[in-house]
Amino acid sequence: IMKNTKLFLLLILSLMSLFAYPGFSQQWIIYTPQNSGIPGTIIREMVIDSTNAKWFVTDNGIARFKNNVWTVWDTTNSPLTDNNLQSIIKDKENNLWIATRDKGIFKFDGNNSWRKYYYTNIGYTIKAVNRLRVDNDNTIWVCSMTMGLLKHIQNDKWKWYHIGNSGIPDNTVNDLKFEKNIKWVATVNGGVGRFDDTSWTVYNYYNSPLQSNWIMNIGIDADNNKWFCTTFGGVAKFNSNSNQWTIYTSTNSGLTYNNTSAIFIDNFNTKWIGIQGGGFVTYNDTTWNC
Repeated sequence: IMKNTKLFLLLILSLMSLFAYPGFSQQWIIYTPQNSGIPGTIIREMVIDSTNAKWFVTDNGIARFKNNVWTVWDTTNSPLTDNNLQSIIKDKENNLWIATRDKGIFKFDGNNSWRKYYYTNIGYTIKAVNRLRVDNDNTIWVCSMTMGLLKHIQNDKWKWYHIGNSGIPDNTVNDLKFEKNIKWVATVNGGVGRFDDTSWTVYNYYNSPLQSNWIMNIGIDADNNKWFCTTFGGVAKFNSNSNQWTIYTSTNSGLTYNNTSAIFIDNFNTKWIGIQGGGFVTYNDTTWNC
């Protein structure tokens, strides 16, 4: 339930950021399977492509909303092997990458061309895919709930990082963000991993001011601060240049609860922070609003 709440909040915050401009009168429109073409009740992630089409992965297929028209792809009209989808990203060539939990990842050009990726060179079919990410070099990364982190090389060849062969702090990966060549990895029970393609540095409850080792989501703001949403530990801001931490909790900030699940940073550097269990707050580095 927490995961679905987190991703739903990411969806809402992403949509709201589209209209976060001075003079815009914000209005809420709620889309459900009953009043629209969206196929599922659980929306896990969304992206917006170069044509301004909105793409949603749900528990019942993928939907595109463009020019007020809904189009749905599922196992009946596409190569998808499962309708219960987990993640979606858009690469720099405007291709969509769509992940199922256990039945492969699909690359889709948004029209007719599909390709399935199924982890052919590592000896395992990767299970528990949690989230997809794309780095500055247009490389696809997979966050797994049981197998750590995978980097796509080419033609379904993958490099696998797990606790048995790397310094990654845990095999359950919630999120991944990129700072040039540096990878910031959010894990469950292992804190945060920083990977520079050569070595790992781990920040956790025991060696840093982090109040929790359960990291839900990462944001990097315009000042290059890293923001970590945690379970039971509020939100941590980290300036890695000065090695300075700031911890925000319900006792010293506008956070209404210390279980934080998602962060979205808009074009004005305002932080939209999702609270597990519902709702969100905003912070513009001066004022909190909820």
